[in-house]
Amino acid sequence: MKFKIITLPKERWQEYKELRLLAVSSEPVAFWPTETEEKERTIEGWTMYLDKNSPQTMFFAECNNELVGMIRLAINKEEKVKHNAWIYSFFVKSEARGSGIGKSLLTQAINFLKEKNVENICLNVAVTQKGAIKLYKSFGFKKIGKYKNLVKYNGKYYDEDIMCLSL
Repeated sequence: MKFKIITLPKERWQEYKELRLLAVSSEPVAFWPTETEEKERTIEGWTMYLDKNSPQTMFFAECNNELVGMIRLAINKEEKVKHNAWIYSFFVKSEARGSGIGKSLLTQAINFLKEKNVENICLNVAVTQKGAIKLYKSFGFKKIGKYKNLVKYNGKYYDEDIMCLSL
């Protein structure tokens, strides 16, 4: 599968929305908002992460002019913790998994954060996301904790691991 990693101009926000809604509906334990909550977001809510002046950055994987993956990064702003960043909203369409897209998105994210002098990258991952956990471990992320019963979906509780990578 031939793909490229891109940033998305604000004008393409509807494509981001479509990918995000797919992520939320197909991986409801991994993404905190419900599909209904996401559908209620305003245009500004969709474009804010695509704005070049946003404190957060997003990268997307594009294949044949279609978005097939995404990752969102947030660097802490406060002086004492600005050497830390978080990864959010990491998703690859099911039909594109196993093609190297996830690895490329994560590589792009880590390289970008290194350029910003980030020293630690952390994330939460649902314990049900075995493929994602395996990918994170292959990059050197280590489990440093667990949120018990963090997500409640359809009456069932799910834990999330906290994983970090020191650069």
